[in-house]
Amino acid sequence: TIQLSGKGCRQLELSFVEHNVTWEQFFSDIYTNYSDFKMNRLDIAFDEKFRGFGNEDKQIDLALVRDNKRKHQVFLDTIKKWSCIEGGESVFKESSNEWFDKDDGLSLYFGSRQSAFYMNFYEKRYELAKKENMSVREAVEIFGVWNRFELRFQDYKSMAFLEEVSQGREIADTARAVLNKEIVVYNGVGEYGEYIPYRPWQEVLGGYEILKLTM
Repeated sequence: TIQLSGKGCRQLELSFVEHNVTWEQFFSDIYTNYSDFKMNRLDIAFDEKFRGFGNEDKQIDLALVRDNKRKHQVFLDTIKKWSCIEGGESVFKESSNEWFDKDDGLSLYFGSRQSAFYMNFYEKRYELAKKENMSVREAVEIFGVWNRFELRFQDYKSMAFLEEVSQGREIADTARAVLNKEIVVYNGVGEYGEYIPYRPWQEVLGGYEILKLTM
């Protein structure tokens, strides 16, 4: 049994670079040549890059996604359960001798952790700011990350994903295709009752064919 964390994957990538191998080639080789191979879980993450100060309206607003889900303007395919967590903490600042609220950001969860497919979207900039003990503004300037979108495939879903990659699909394109099948985000209703696509979502994550993973 082999378990690779995010750090472990980065270390393996160093070997890939040395031998001119991609993740797609690695997975395809395993799937094709080892009939008894089984992948229990596969996690894939997308980072939404920061577009610069003054362009915040072009970034995906997860609070808007949450609110629009409640307005029935976000549609899920096979997933029925969703939840959100938003919080922070009160911190005393000695330099100004006062308390202030420190935001932890918003996290959206779709599906259950026990299901074959699960999604977690969260405001990565807040996590980085807290981890590095800096302001959110400093975090986006230094790391250039706004949000993170995580997809978790388990059991037959992870093997079905691997099968798609072994047939020549790129990992990122395959993951986006699955994402576009599982969730559609709109922002408002037009004059004739049509749903209006949420433009930042379309620009960052849209534009890919939908893909249903079966095995």
